[in-house]
Amino acid sequence: MYANVIVNVTSSNVDVSFDYLVPDEISSLIKVGTRVKVPFGQGNRTIMGYVVSLSDSTNYSGEMKEIIELVDLIPVISEKKIQ
Repeated sequence: MYANVIVNVTSSNVDVSFDYLVPDEISSLIKVGTRVKVPFGQGNRTIMGYVVSLSDSTNYSGEMKEIIELVDLIPVISEKKIQ
């Protein structure tokens, strides 16, 4: 399973979402609108992100990074607000 994540970075150069691999241990718990901690950038610094969609496939062909931690069990952003 893959999660499309908007990362919480203030740079104007980062205004797109990124695909991350969802670890098996959280695949049954993760939902659209929940916060996650993900590795980001060349240094893989840990940052907060928001899950905007979930999918069984991805168009990304590079090395896929994995979500580090599921922060919320209940979505903090509604799907309506995400749209």
